[in-house]
Amino acid sequence: MPIFVNERFSNTNHITAANHALTNSGIIGGSFVFTNGRQLALTVSPVTGEVSVADGAFAFNGHLGGVILSESASYTPPPSDTSYTKNIVVIRYKRDTSTNIETYSLAVVSSEPQASEAAAEAVTIALAGNTIEDGTTTAEYPLWSFIATASSNTPPEQLFTLIPSMVELRDAIAGNAYGLQQEKAAREALENTVNKIQKGLVTLSTNVSGGVYENTGLKLSDFLAFIVVFSTGEPMIIPAVKGGSYNKRFYKFEGEGTLTNPTKVTEGSRTIQVANFDHVKIMHGSSTNSSICGSLQKIYGIR
Repeated sequence: MPIFVNERFSNTNHITAANHALTNSGIIGGSFVFTNGRQLALTVSPVTGEVSVADGAFAFNGHLGGVILSESASYTPPPSDTSYTKNIVVIRYKRDTSTNIETYSLAVVSSEPQASEAAAEAVTIALAGNTIEDGTTTAEYPLWSFIATASSNTPPEQLFTLIPSMVELRDAIAGNAYGLQQEKAAREALENTVNKIQKGLVTLSTNVSGGVYENTGLKLSDFLAFIVVFSTGEPMIIPAVKGGSYNKRFYKFEGEGTLTNPTKVTEGSRTIQVANFDHVKIMHGSSTNSSICGSLQKIYGIR
């Protein structure tokens, strides 16, 4: 029967493990460990040469399996602390060709002893196939890898991929959608603010003379703020408040490395004042190292 129906009733045993595995593989998409339980966490004893994995569930090419409490297997430690073996902990799939009964078990596949940890790590261990297909009788799904000596082991390296549950995927998608909505709202708010500033931006002077700008025909109350630009090119935003005094610091970096590792840093500062008038008057205040600070050059108003 080339096409099967999993839910069909035919009063006979017609659904096989291969049928379910094919469907599961289409849904899950490969071999994964699920996030429930302790996710097949590994414990290794260098004394007894035993490894055990904690509870968890997995899919091996669509064939589902799991560990309810814990499962153990053994390996042979190297003969001394100066020899090293690479060990791969696997889920071993077997199919009995006479009965077609399929089983899973935990196993350890080990390399020959090596002269160094790096040499052991570089060893390529051939597994008994890593796909379960029609006719396959043995296959191995790698879970963990570790390097062992006679008395110790390196921390295990995870070889499998975790796959989230449908609930976790739903929450992640929902959270991502919410984040995108928040990002869009923030971007729109920023664009609106920029548009308002651009619409309300008025050029008052691009060549301030003597460090003072005064225009008796402009009411200070008509402005929200001013953007002043120094001859060094650095801008500064100041509120449109009568009698306001605002300070800006300037730095000059010299020598090897400039900004990252300068041999000399010279600091300066300049104060900008808004006169205590109803009309617009903006001027220099006190300064230190005025050659670093530059002079007041341009002024823009934000209505």
